[in-house]
Amino acid sequence: MHPTPLLVWTQFKCLSNAVIVEVEYAANRFGDLSGFATYQAPTVPWYNHDVLDFREIALQARAAWKRLSSTFKTEWAIEDYPIEVQSHRILTASPAFRHEPFPWTARAINWPGMLGGGDTRQEAVENLRKCFEQFKASKKDLPRPGTRVPIQFAANTRVNQHTKLAKDFAKRVLGVEWAWISDESSLSDFSDEGTNDRLVQQIRTVYGVDVSDIPSGNLADILDRIAQIADFSG
Repeated sequence: MHPTPLLVWTQFKCLSNAVIVEVEYAANRFGDLSGFATYQAPTVPWYNHDVLDFREIALQARAAWKRLSSTFKTEWAIEDYPIEVQSHRILTASPAFRHEPFPWTARAINWPGMLGGGDTRQEAVENLRKCFEQFKASKKDLPRPGTRVPIQFAANTRVNQHTKLAKDFAKRVLGVEWAWISDESSLSDFSDEGTNDRLVQQIRTVYGVDVSDIPSGNLADILDRIAQIADFSG
């Protein structure tokens, strides 16, 4: 039999070194945000399931409140969305990641992809704010705060015109068996070296095509160039 949520919550507080679960609603506690939730995964397994259930209930309650509050406004800012700020224990860098993970992340609850990372709480939330402003500036319709936003994949119409070439490119240039490449993908998405010089040279070696004059490193542009110049039969 598992402990009740109330009992589990009491046990959280007694294990401050293992678990930090905090739901805060204090105004102006963090920049201009009216409230946020912070969470660190528990390290004691017997109540892990209860911790996650309680956390999800708390997050969705916050989302429901923000959704209700949003009905009284005609325009929404990032402060109108339910925000979760998480700290992550990063022990060693993993070769599975191309980029070093941030110790802090901030995200809009129920909105996949609307997030920001940083070395501190403040930096993570500020980067989340920038992400939101960029989305808003693109003149896209904003989802209502608190509602579940479906995951949207970037278009790959241009890349699909070179299906065989894209597969060959992934193996011989990017060094992977398979990769999802969208029309917005770039060489920097597959490199953590700071520049695209090595991949540009690899493209020249494999296909005999110079793409150094494509500063964005956009893969759709690069595939178009290779298809036009190189004799690629797949």
